[in-house]
Amino acid sequence: MKKISKILFILFLFITLKNNAYASSVTIKSSNSTINKGNQVTITATISADSGIYTAAGSIYCSGAGVGNGIDLTYEDLNTANKSLTRSVKVVPTSSGTITCKTQNVRLRELAKDGEYSLKDESITITVTNNNSSGGTGTTNETKNSIKEKSSDNTLSNLSVEGYEISPKFNKDTLEYILEVNEDVEKISIKGTTNDKSAEIKGTGEITLTEGENKVEIKVTAENGNEKKYIITVTVKDLKPINVTINNKNYTVVKKKNDNIKKLEYYEEEKIKIDNQDVISYINKVTKTRLVVLKDQDNKLEYFIYNENNKEYKEYKYINVGNTFLQLVDYNKTLNNYKKYSIKIDEQDVDVYKTNEKEEFSLIYGINVATGNKAFYQYDEKEKTIARYNDKELSIYKKTNEDYRKYIILLIGVTLLVTIVTIIVSLTKSKKRKRSQ
Repeated sequence: MKKISKILFILFLFITLKNNAYASSVTIKSSNSTINKGNQVTITATISADSGIYTAAGSIYCSGAGVGNGIDLTYEDLNTANKSLTRSVKVVPTSSGTITCKTQNVRLRELAKDGEYSLKDESITITVTNNNSSGGTGTTNETKNSIKEKSSDNTLSNLSVEGYEISPKFNKDTLEYILEVNEDVEKISIKGTTNDKSAEIKGTGEITLTEGENKVEIKVTAENGNEKKYIITVTVKDLKPINVTINNKNYTVVKKKNDNIKKLEYYEEEKIKIDNQDVISYINKVTKTRLVVLKDQDNKLEYFIYNENNKEYKEYKYINVGNTFLQLVDYNKTLNNYKKYSIKIDEQDVDVYKTNEKEEFSLIYGINVATGNKAFYQYDEKEKTIARYNDKELSIYKKTNEDYRKYIILLIGVTLLVTIVTIIVSLTKSKKRKRSQ
């Protein structure tokens, strides 16, 4: 009995130690535990999994020592068999004190486990010292004076639009301005200069405009990495705007061609009339699909399918994989043995059909805009390739199911007939017996 107890105890310890040795976890570390303000430190988080990571999500968040509200870095979906995932973020403190970095809401799915689960958050603290302090290291005054603190100046000394006056008058501490131009103005030139020569400025130069409001963002980055954004809202007068509402969202029809409109292959420019006004459109002569460009309230331009007969707008979804330009179409029928999932293709969410979530090959229903062929296409998530799918297999599967259904109905019919005949024969024999008695 004692031997059995010892064996069970050893087995229990082995299982426990094994599980602890390979338990999934998240760790966080920094490139330095102590740094001077203005210097950069790298924070690295590592997720480990027993059987390989399928997807992971979460964030690294740092705050303190002038870092501001911190930095949020989201992990990407991996779809890989790697047993560890490392993500790093760099921060630059602007004051002495401490920086606290921690992982938040880390979630993990493993290849060999079902479902998603959360990992325990981990944190780390970095001490930030002042450059003027020797910190007990025996640094000489000459060495200390040679250390140059990185500038935090991220302001402009001037900001203007060539040929126009922005409102209000420029002030380095005023971040938002407005400007109105005539409806025939298609481009403006923005000029700006930083207060500190070490700072970087982006967003100036020639800017292409569309009808209505255009928010132009000028970003200034200080030497130490701090950012500031100046915004000029330029309104191009549109005396007769064409406003539409789609799925409770307001849009304005873009009437003129401009450089902000993304060019599409296999489509030709063509002017049409909408509300008795000339509007630029794009037509595919093979699929007979006509597109117009709409601008939302955030100045984002999107293509929509426009039906000239009923004057309706429908969102245009497409992907471009290799040499295949595919217009996505809703498939409203049931696809036997397949389930609908959403994956990332060409930087957008696409509905696909797969036999299971981990399957690397999926089916996409759409129209090849080059050929006009509407069919299922097979997408290889690993190789990032797409090809027309031989849907005979789907047809065979469907036919097999229909034949099976017919056989079941026939079998049920025969069974009922036999049962009825048996009952009639039994009743007839029973009556004969009673008469003979």
